[in-house]
Amino acid sequence: MRMRVYLIPSVILLVTLLLISPQTSVGAREGYDFLSTVPDQWQEDVARVLNLAAYDWNDTELSQAIEYFEPGTPQHRAVCFLIANMDKHLYVDYVNPDDPMNPLSSEDEDVDWQREYIWDYSTMTSELLIENVEWAFRARETFPWCRELPESLFFEYVLPYRSTQEPLHSWRPMLYEQLSPMISGLDNALDVTGFINSYNTQIFGFDSLYYRHPEDRDIPTLLACGL
Repeated sequence: MRMRVYLIPSVILLVTLLLISPQTSVGAREGYDFLSTVPDQWQEDVARVLNLAAYDWNDTELSQAIEYFEPGTPQHRAVCFLIANMDKHLYVDYVNPDDPMNPLSSEDEDVDWQREYIWDYSTMTSELLIENVEWAFRARETFPWCRELPESLFFEYVLPYRSTQEPLHSWRPMLYEQLSPMISGLDNALDVTGFINSYNTQIFGFDSLYYRHPEDRDIPTLLACGL
């Protein structure tokens, strides 16, 4: 009798977990109409990324970003492209166990860094993804050199929401407001790239402390650390 008392709650718990498991959630989402609006070349990849995101309960954020844009528009194609490639991009969080609150302050070159791999599909919010697409297209609509780029080049080199493996962060609005007056007179992508690279070296200094740290840093962290 006692075994039955313990067995019944266990069975109920098992059934509950199965009912709310991420795989069940994604299975339902694959039947949603928005997946049929994803361009054919990215449809399978988007479905796979949604499955992965569901394990961290983040598939809703990605789905909302897809549904935000009108199907068939360049912005809708762009957000589908970004989501289709999210399983290839991540942020590596390095923690210094000796100084976890401020790892950049360490002078020790032999730190035993603790690593945590954080995939974009697990942490990307719909708000940040939508913002990134809208501000990328603002640049495309504003500057002739950006408007003339083929879609493939624009998607690959202008649209991405991060540079390397730095933490996800809202950076486009700030840099757009700062840089757009400076580059408005430039008429080709090479001149713009050269100017921005030169401008960045004036804003951010790179001392030896930066090179000893294995982690790619986002703009707010670099500014806060005086780098």
